[in-house]
Amino acid sequence: MPPLVQSKQQRGQAPLPDLFFFNMHNSLKPYLYYHRSTIREMSQIFSLSPSHPMPLYAQLTRAIRFAIATGRLRVGEQLPTVRQLAVELRVNANTVAKVYAELERSGILETRRGVGTFVSARHLDGNHHEEHEKHLQELVDRFLEEANAMGFSVDDLLDQLQSRRKKEPN
Repeated sequence: MPPLVQSKQQRGQAPLPDLFFFNMHNSLKPYLYYHRSTIREMSQIFSLSPSHPMPLYAQLTRAIRFAIATGRLRVGEQLPTVRQLAVELRVNANTVAKVYAELERSGILETRRGVGTFVSARHLDGNHHEEHEKHLQELVDRFLEEANAMGFSVDDLLDQLQSRRKKEPN
């Protein structure tokens, strides 16, 4: 007795690509939702550590900002969907959605309905200078707090910075 469901190969037709499989109802379902070779592995660009004391959403926000600043992510480049990035980084989708929304509010990312999320060119305009200064001020504040906690004075820091400046070529 012939099997109830015959494969295309058994019927003399070309076999299906490996991207499809038969589920228990014998209907054809896609095995992959996107082709991995066309999308860069975001886990290679963004490294998150669940054991780090910084919350995951803050780590991801910082990682995306850093990737843009260093050129790993370029203006106009598409980011993965919330669901895809959440699965790849093994974090909750709400965490990724929160990060995307926060970065969109600050003008770093832009979401185009039905198309996806992209690195925005708007963050390079005049407002970016003000935001850049704000980040520098926050960095200096954290640096001073940490140095103070280690027992260094502002004068010690300035001496070190000035000697470092003299060593660097112009």
